[in-house]
Amino acid sequence: MAYRDAAISEKVLSSRLDAVRTAQQRTTSVLAFALTLSVVIVVATYNAYLSWNRHFALSLNEYGAREVAAAAPAASTTLTSDVTKNAHEYALRNWVESRFVSIPLIGMKVAVDDVAVLGGLSLTLLYLVYRYVSRNQRRVVLELLEDTSSSASVETKALVYHSIVAYHVLSDLQGHLPLRPRTTGGVKADRTGNVKLGFIALLYFPIVAQVAVIACDILSLVYFDAPFRLPHHPLKEHLHETDWVIVFAYLACGMLSVALALYFANEILDDEVDMSSMLAQYGDDLKRR
Repeated sequence: MAYRDAAISEKVLSSRLDAVRTAQQRTTSVLAFALTLSVVIVVATYNAYLSWNRHFALSLNEYGAREVAAAAPAASTTLTSDVTKNAHEYALRNWVESRFVSIPLIGMKVAVDDVAVLGGLSLTLLYLVYRYVSRNQRRVVLELLEDTSSSASVETKALVYHSIVAYHVLSDLQGHLPLRPRTTGGVKADRTGNVKLGFIALLYFPIVAQVAVIACDILSLVYFDAPFRLPHHPLKEHLHETDWVIVFAYLACGMLSVALALYFANEILDDEVDMSSMLAQYGDDLKRR
């Protein structure tokens, strides 16, 4: 980056650092959105299949019978307390509503039964976008590091390095960035392993969430009681042959989305490792100067 006009050189460097920060913020925003969506999906799936409210909703008849028996042997078949009856109705209505995921941005509600397909499609598209922005981030970062590695002054290299590291909070995958570690009793504490595992957990959490959704859907077929069908037996006892075709198509779409998202996530991880390695070499060279 040797320019005849120092003012132009400074402006170019400032513009390229701004581009790097924008790329870093863009990748972080996409990951944050994917994590938020996956958390919402996990919560909705938990409420639908594993929560205490589900158990309570499917046991309302049993609770009502207990109350009638406790009130009096000759009591009517209705609940003896209007307060209890209204509370039961509210709890049931609230649980049914919790089976829908609201998307205020587009004014839609998605049933948890369709999350395996629609959530999987959203997950695949998000990871595809993340793949593109991650590749762009890798390109602008590595080009800036390469352009300043040999001809730039120590002050310029320090500015470039610390500006990138300050915003690249999810890096340090190789565990050898020249950052000063904490010391405890004169012994250096190794924090790089936690950072690496933490980033991998964040990167793959939406995929794990989608797998959990598919697993719950499968369990709803063979194990969980069907809440909207009488008697409340697993769905396998209520479905016809044509229904099974639709079910298998849904599950196949969900698993395909997991495979595609996993492929994109592995590519994203490779980009992060490349940037981490280049930053480490750049920082080591800066320390030697």
